Amino acid sequence: MAEVTTDQAAAAACSIITPAIKQVASDVQNAVADIPIDATAAEKNLQAAKVLLDAGGMQILVDDATNTKYNAAMSAASTAVDGLIEQAQAIQAGQAPDTTRIDELDTQLETALSDATAVC
Repeated sequence: MAEVTTDQAAAAACSIITPAIKQVASDVQNAVADIPIDATAAEKNLQAAKVLLDAGGMQILVDDATNTKYNAAMSAASTAVDGLIEQAQAIQAGQAPDTTRIDELDTQLETALSDATAVC
């Protein structure tokens, strides 16, 4: 009985987590595209995404191993967003956009968010 309840809780968590992560991913992709164009707006949107990512840790997934994988992916996503925020701030400070680094961070973020949704 407890296993059924745990499975139901995990399914409910995943039904909330997956669309939320997809929305954050979409929002971040839009912000990444804006970094070279409007770094101030991009930073603001990335900061909002970071708040959501940092609040996204869950402990109601199937088991501890799954929780660990999910939380590691969310942490990696948050770290990538930190790097993107730094890039936006550097542009605001007058530096030229480092498109190679932005692309690397974007790829890291996509991988991390994909890993997070894969646990479901």
